[in-house]
Amino acid sequence: MNNVESLMSLWNSLFPDYTPPRTQFVLWIEMNGEETTRQCIAATGKKFLSMDCQMTPEHMTRYASACMVNRKKNTARSTGGAQ
Repeated sequence: MNNVESLMSLWNSLFPDYTPPRTQFVLWIEMNGEETTRQCIAATGKKFLSMDCQMTPEHMTRYASACMVNRKKNTARSTGGAQ
């Protein structure tokens, strides 16, 4: 199983009713790396549960993307440079 399938499988285990297109996972990995993408999918799962599973597919995807952007910003700040 490659990186994309692994992350899609993780997403599907958390949100079996909706999985973004494969291209979304490819984009996330290219922009943020596999580990950040994995961590933010897990964070989206926690948010989903805290909202009593009441997130739309668009909200889940946007939340995961925002998590990745924020982690990238925080990493850049902590290392003193842009990423």
